[in-house]
Amino acid sequence: MAAPVSGASLAAAARLAIDESERDLDQMPFFVRPLARRSFTKRTGLSRDEWRERFDAIRADDTPAAARARWPGAVTALERLAEDFRAAPERAKEKMPDNAEALRAIAAASSGRAAAVLALRDWLRG
Repeated sequence: MAAPVSGASLAAAARLAIDESERDLDQMPFFVRPLARRSFTKRTGLSRDEWRERFDAIRADDTPAAARARWPGAVTALERLAEDFRAAPERAKEKMPDNAEALRAIAAASSGRAAAVLALRDWLRG
């Protein structure tokens, strides 16, 4: 039987999703980046740095209840973040409708990122 997954490992996966999305952002034209950062914060409720702080605060010995106590509203916040990742391919399609290869890559990355965030959300629900 497999050992239970810790909240810290799930938070690390969600943090990686944030880090990867920021690396993608760094590939955008310089003048677009500030707008994209503000849009991300508006859609998700937190900046990437604030997300990292939340994820880093989840400890290996945390129970879901303990983590929720330190982060009220975590489940709802994570649902917003997962939805942002899930909707990324739709936003990208508006910007580059004729680049099927890039859209496939964005869809695959976004799906994995949303799954990581939703796994943490599910753990927090206890």
